[in-house]
Amino acid sequence: MLDNAILGKANSKRTFAQMNRRAVLILAIVIPLLIVPVLGVTISTPNSSRKLNLDGVGFGGCTNQTSSCQATFSTSTPNDIIIVFATEVLDVQLSCNFSITDSANLTWTARTAIVFGNNGRDEIQEFWASSTSALSSDIVTESLLGCGNEYNNVQVFGISGANFNTPFDSSSAVPGSASGFSGGTSVTISTTHRNDFVFAYVSHGGAEVPVPQPGFTVITCGGARCGAFEITRSQLTNFAVTFGDSTVANWEEIADAVQSNH
Repeated sequence: MLDNAILGKANSKRTFAQMNRRAVLILAIVIPLLIVPVLGVTISTPNSSRKLNLDGVGFGGCTNQTSSCQATFSTSTPNDIIIVFATEVLDVQLSCNFSITDSANLTWTARTAIVFGNNGRDEIQEFWASSTSALSSDIVTESLLGCGNEYNNVQVFGISGANFNTPFDSSSAVPGSASGFSGGTSVTISTTHRNDFVFAYVSHGGAEVPVPQPGFTVITCGGARCGAFEITRSQLTNFAVTFGDSTVANWEEIADAVQSNH
C-alpha cells in the first residue's frame, strides 16, 4: 500500500511537471501575439510583400566600330522586373533596329517603339523582361540591326518589389516619350497608382552629364546617356520628368512607371 501511494505521488508530480511545460509553451506562443500589435511591430514572413527598390545596374558604351554593346549586372532578389534602354547616336544609315538578348535567356519584349531624334540619326528604345531567379553576372547584349556599325550603348537595371504579373502602371499616359533640341529635357506622364517606381532615360547630344530633377536618384550615367528614378507616394497627373543640361543639343527621352506588388 505504501509503495502504491509513493508511486501515485510520483506520477502526480510528473503529470504536474508536464502540465507546467505545456503551459510555458502555450504562453511562449500566445504572449508575443498579444504584445506585437500593442507595440506596433510587424512580424516578417516568407510571403511578406517587398518594397519597390532598385536592384542591380549595368551600363555598356561602345564606339562606332561596333554593331552591338554589352552590360553585365546582377540582382539580389528573385521575381524582379528587368529594364533595358538601348541607344544609338549619329547614325549614318537611318532607322536602325534593336535586338536584346542575355546570358540568362530571359524573354525580352519591346516596351516602347523607337524614339527618334536628330532628324532620325539618334534613337532610343525601352525593353523589359521578368526573372523568377536572382541574376548573377548576367550579360545583356544590345545589337543593332540593319545599319552597320554605329555609336551604341545599353543600360540595364532590376526593380524588386514590383507586381510580377502586371508590372507596369495601368495609365495610358505611360510610357511617355519626347525628343527635341534644347538644354533641358522633359517628358510628361500620368499614373494610376500612388506607389510606383517612376524612371526615365535620356540621351543628350551635349558633352555634359544630364542632371535629373530634384527627388530623382541617378540609376547610372554613361556620358550624356543617363537614367534616374523616384518611388512615388501619390498619383501623378501631367507630371514632367526632366533632366537639366547646360548644352543645347539634340535629345531623346523615355519615362515609364512600374507598379508595386501591394
